Amino acid sequence: MARKAKEAVLEPHEESMTDDGHLSGVESTDRKDPDVAGQAAQVQEAGAAGGGTDDQGPSDSGSERPQEDRQGEVGPGRRFGLADMRQINASVERVRRRALDALERQRSDVFSVPVQIVIRDVAVWDAFLRSFVAVDTCAMALEMRTLAVDPIGEKTRRRLMGELERRVEEFHDEQRRYLDAAKALAGRLLESMAQEDVIVPVVESPRKERVLAHSPVSRKLIDALRSADAIMAELETLRWNGLRKTSELEEERKRIVRSAADIGRWAAGTVFRIEGIRNMARPKKGDQVSAENADAGASGAG
Repeated sequence: MARKAKEAVLEPHEESMTDDGHLSGVESTDRKDPDVAGQAAQVQEAGAAGGGTDDQGPSDSGSERPQEDRQGEVGPGRRFGLADMRQINASVERVRRRALDALERQRSDVFSVPVQIVIRDVAVWDAFLRSFVAVDTCAMALEMRTLAVDPIGEKTRRRLMGELERRVEEFHDEQRRYLDAAKALAGRLLESMAQEDVIVPVVESPRKERVLAHSPVSRKLIDALRSADAIMAELETLRWNGLRKTSELEEERKRIVRSAADIGRWAAGTVFRIEGIRNMARPKKGDQVSAENADAGASGAG
């Protein structure tokens, strides 16, 4: 019987995949958040670390660019060309650079837990850069109070923190489920092969980074990314032994990066909004001078 158009990457029982490219029998946590697009646009304008709008193609009528700069049709009257690709790649590269710069400037004057993270898969490293700094910064912004009267409000702060924790928790649980499925699949498919015939690929120089997790939620995100890296290691072993196709692994990498980037965009957009509100409530230099003069006058009158 011919295989379906999309074969399973991790399915431990049947070699079939759901129409959206996810593991059959494992519930996906991908969500369509109506606020994501607006938040991503805000983050891009503000240059916040960890944000990005790489999965939103730039608007283009396709009528003013030369024919050689047009590649594939993506909709009625619109073409996706090399200029679009350059713009998207440049946006993603800015996100990565901001994340690496932010890692160099992590705060060491507040409580944190040092974590050594080792990532072998390039896509998982990309997912780390596009999510960790934003989540860690968001958690600090929500947990630390720098004003006597916070305009965000306790109720809003708890609600946003709960939403951040929910998103990271779902991503973490999803990676654990996929990792269990990957291990079960690899064990079943490789057991028929002689041990000396099994090829196990390795990464001689994995990416290493020592980071400071300033919140339990950012520490949990690191655990999730470690699981995602382990998933790809299992699947690479299957690919090298001829049991999985490269295209199937690429679909899994897209799932991981997309899920992590969604969390990063939400977190960065949240930081941008709450810091904007707090900046409006912070005393200006003129306010401080007036207050000092008033205090001095009151002392003199006394």
